[in-house]
Amino acid sequence: MTSGEGEPRRDGGPRPAWAELADEPFAEPWQARAFAVAVLACERLALPWDAFRDQLKAAIAEDPERPYYESWTVALERLVGPAGA
Repeated sequence: MTSGEGEPRRDGGPRPAWAELADEPFAEPWQARAFAVAVLACERLALPWDAFRDQLKAAIAEDPERPYYESWTVALERLVGPAGA
């Protein structure tokens, strides 16, 4: 079990690396905005979340070296592209 941020575990061991990331799921503010826009797009277009998720999986498969949240923006553009046309 871990204690508060920056503190060692109660048993004296170091905190695991993931513990530092637990409170900050996004590295940059634009990543949080991309997430929020994807959620709102699905809601407003009455699409299931799986519609976005399928686009995201396809974007990642096309370019596995692309940073994760850049694949989010590609997937989002594909999801809303036809609706905006």
